[in-house]
Amino acid sequence: MTKQEVQLRVSKDETNEGSGDTNTNLRRSIGDVANDVNNFTLRGGSVRVQTLSADTTLEALTADYLVDGAYTITLPPAADWILFGGSSIQISIKNAAGAGDSVTVEGNGSETIDGAGNKALAQYRGVVLISNGTNIFIKSQI
Repeated sequence: MTKQEVQLRVSKDETNEGSGDTNTNLRRSIGDVANDVNNFTLRGGSVRVQTLSADTTLEALTADYLVDGAYTITLPPAADWILFGGSSIQISIKNAAGAGDSVTVEGNGSETIDGAGNKALAQYRGVVLISNGTNIFIKSQI
């Protein structure tokens, strides 16, 4: 199957030096557009960081979470982690609580995290999580 192409016709009213109306044709393959969407990155190294101070069910957003206490964090459904093109969002969770406070990260419903129903995080420990659309996997431990 060959690449399908999308042709966009953009009408732009130019007023520079009496140039009149100008139509600009833009052609990009669907594959290139999908690649641009999947490779979107925030400039300047900015990351969404949120501190959680209660039991929480997360939304499917790429974000970093600091948990400030012995709370249970429930992950969004694994299917919601998959983006256009099949890539997964990443969620980072780190225990920023005091000594002895363990954070529990739970899968949604019967979904598992590396085959287990939950993952306990000791003080200053964390995980970076990804999904295949069915279950959650630990990409790295922090």
